[in-house]
Amino acid sequence: MAELYSEDDLFSLPLTEEELALVAIVRDYDERDWNRIVRERKSAFLAAELFSERRNAVSWFELGGDSRVLEIGSGYGALTGALADRAGAVVSYEASEVRSAINRFRQRRRKNVMIYNSDFKDIIALASARKFDVITLMGEEVDLSRLAEYAALLQEKGRVILALPNRYGLKYWAGCSYADKNRNLSYFPFASASSDLPSFGVTRKEVLRAANAAGLAHAKLYYPYPDHQFVRAIYSDDFLPDRGALTLNSFSWSGERMRLFEESPAYERLLADGAYPFFANAFFVVLERAEIDSSGDMMIHVRFSSSRASRFQVRTEIRLGSDGRRIVRKLPMFPEGIAHIENACKNGSSLCERFEKVGVNVVSGAWKDGFAEIPYLSGMSLGDRLAELALSADWAGFNGAFSAYCEKVRGMATGPFQPTNRFREIFGGAAVPVGLSACDRIDIDFIPQNILILDHSWQVADTEWTFDFPVPVEFILYRAVFYFELDYPEAAREITAAGTDLLRLAGVENFKQLFAAMEYWFQNEYVGIRDQNFTTLQFADFLVPCRERLGLLKRCRRLIGAVRNRIRSVTQAR
Repeated sequence: MAELYSEDDLFSLPLTEEELALVAIVRDYDERDWNRIVRERKSAFLAAELFSERRNAVSWFELGGDSRVLEIGSGYGALTGALADRAGAVVSYEASEVRSAINRFRQRRRKNVMIYNSDFKDIIALASARKFDVITLMGEEVDLSRLAEYAALLQEKGRVILALPNRYGLKYWAGCSYADKNRNLSYFPFASASSDLPSFGVTRKEVLRAANAAGLAHAKLYYPYPDHQFVRAIYSDDFLPDRGALTLNSFSWSGERMRLFEESPAYERLLADGAYPFFANAFFVVLERAEIDSSGDMMIHVRFSSSRASRFQVRTEIRLGSDGRRIVRKLPMFPEGIAHIENACKNGSSLCERFEKVGVNVVSGAWKDGFAEIPYLSGMSLGDRLAELALSADWAGFNGAFSAYCEKVRGMATGPFQPTNRFREIFGGAAVPVGLSACDRIDIDFIPQNILILDHSWQVADTEWTFDFPVPVEFILYRAVFYFELDYPEAAREITAAGTDLLRLAGVENFKQLFAAMEYWFQNEYVGIRDQNFTTLQFADFLVPCRERLGLLKRCRRLIGAVRNRIRSVTQAR
């Protein structure tokens, strides 16, 4: 049935408490308030259905304004609206009457959405009139055995796009749970009571075999991170993660997990060994009957800056051209973000002279129709180089490279610091001492991770956070240390063990609390991370079960150790 449910019809259904809460939020609050409500309720269920980061799972699709999309397994509609905002028409199919009813209520103001929960033959009848350009299967349960049936509903050059948990994803080895259709929690990839395959997830081989059997012979695999639900980045075989990129590993989106080992160091080793694709937590799979047209460029990586206020949210794409060259594109995720990206393009040109003074080259972007295009720079970042030197205990090399960086930052100073109203708006009202060295036009993101070393020269391409009022250069040095220690924890531990204090080496150890307050204000009050970011929330009710399970594991280990010692003593006595 495609008609909308009235509110009375909806509440006549047997809704759970969680479903009632979901309907009440959709009814009573503007969509712009949903993130705040999720934070207040601290509910993984509501986050999965309402949080704005969920849109990232489909926002990278290439959809035209006249595209006809079939969404199979639409659930409560977490992604339906995001698809409808970009496609010409969306047909959503959900077998559950309750879920489809809630989705109808949720999409009640969108004219280009039809929602069905009756026999799938209704969808087949629709396709007989006009087939679909894109079919998505991004729900909790994807039946790969029906791919051939779905493929029959596609236009000749249509695509099927799947979102699937990887049975061998590293997070499951590390203790994350996966809730199957019976809501049972499985904690390990091989934790099955029978000889059948485990009850959750798929493998890369299974996907490709099912696609080939369905006549969808061309498959492109992507690896969403940290998961296929709350997507922060998408990688591919043509663009795998860099060192230090996979650090968002604390949470299980199903709400419960154990913490058997730290995933970030494990990822570092997997990346070094080329094993990341096998252990990625999930897959996005794009299936077509024939190979993708190679005359244009192809997306190979996406990064979402979606933890910010909407005016600063950016989608960064790296695309591979038919000539083999890579291109970087930055796109606003909301219309109000256009000005921010346009300004970032202008910043590159205006900073050239300032950076050239200290021997750094700036690569400027060009604003095109709706996005900025920036040349892709390949090479090792200064951050990677510093981490490499620290991990190899080359302290002379490390001190030399870090001191050279500090010298370049201090070399950009144009005079003593004087606070302005604009400075207070962006960095807060902390009492910054007048007289610190300052630069009157500076990119505060001039940190080692954003500096590429090419043929012994330093290159900068990202000048997004540039301000045209005095900012203390010491604050840039503080940020360099803070984010280096955050992104390279192993290297930071080695540096500390060697007796080196990076803040002291940078000459800013006396301003730690002051600059921390400035950074907090900048990120939370200006950029808006406090209001947007679900994936860094500290949900006490999630972490308590984790601690309890860890305590149980420790007790089990002690018991096993005691039993082992007892057996050893008995054996020796004999």
